[in-house]
Amino acid sequence: PHLYTLVIRPDNSFEILVDLESRKSGSLLKDMDPPVNPDKEIDDPDDKKPSDWVDEAEIDDPDASKPDDWDEDAAEFIEDPDAVKPSGWLDDEPMMVNDPSATAPSDWDEEEDGEWEAPLIANPKCKSAPGCGEWKRPTIRNPEYKGKWFPPKIPNPKYKGEWKPRRIPNKNWFEDLHPHNVFPMSAIGFELLSISGGIVYDNVLITSSEETAKSFARETWKIRYEAEAAKQRGGAGGIVDTISSTLAGLQEGILDLYDEQPLVVISLAVVFAVVLVTMIVVCCGGESKKEPAPSSAAKKTDEPQPDDDEDGAAAEDEAGAAGVDDDDDVDGEITTAGAAQ
Repeated sequence: PHLYTLVIRPDNSFEILVDLESRKSGSLLKDMDPPVNPDKEIDDPDDKKPSDWVDEAEIDDPDASKPDDWDEDAAEFIEDPDAVKPSGWLDDEPMMVNDPSATAPSDWDEEEDGEWEAPLIANPKCKSAPGCGEWKRPTIRNPEYKGKWFPPKIPNPKYKGEWKPRRIPNKNWFEDLHPHNVFPMSAIGFELLSISGGIVYDNVLITSSEETAKSFARETWKIRYEAEAAKQRGGAGGIVDTISSTLAGLQEGILDLYDEQPLVVISLAVVFAVVLVTMIVVCCGGESKKEPAPSSAAKKTDEPQPDDDEDGAAAEDEAGAAGVDDDDDVDGEITTAGAAQ
């Protein structure tokens, strides 16, 4: 928490303190911007600069001409004519060579992957040489370079000075020589411009005694400030306090938005509810029953076989019993899963 204090004294001086430390001071009559008392005269808003007014103090010399030896096309940088190629320079050796120890991968297929090329590495021969490849002279600044020619400047004979609108009496002028005598206050407003949430103002005190204000600060803000400082030094709170403050700021932001645009908040709440219900239905819905696969022991012919009736009846009884047990098992699993969820 921070404490902001404004002190206005009978001699029209002021002082601004932050956490009981002075940050700025001055005079209400001289150091305020905009000033407490407006100017007696102001610029005439209807006054316009004449069309023939010349406010250029200097102009190009009309009698100047470019010298004959001035070359605007000369390059700013040229090759150093005094440079000499170092001894031992390897002109025919490239800076990079293929790695002789590299081999193509075992699964490389030239028909599909194309011709394999070894990766490049720094040429080891260049390490002991002053350089490799084509040698080029270094560049230096051209002593003959002058750049584009411009005529010199001379005083403008038609210059009339900087134009300013004429001054007229300020109809809203007043003079308050005792601005410290403020009117009685019945309310306080804060005009804030901030991108941070969770800013709260409390314990606003207006008094005619500096000592009363300092005493109130020591009994309220000072105690809380020292407790918060000790809490931060001890590492108390941690992630719980962070989450709590974040949720509090989020709740406050939603309430503020609801006060300004309630339809937007209601629409967002409805969309969130629909999405949540849809997710629950999709995640918790029961599995569809699978039809039992045909028995691999089923006969593929209609011709009578020995003991066909007895074996078939027994098989049908066993299959029917197994089908009931399977259905019961499936139903039981779905019900249990639903209850557990």
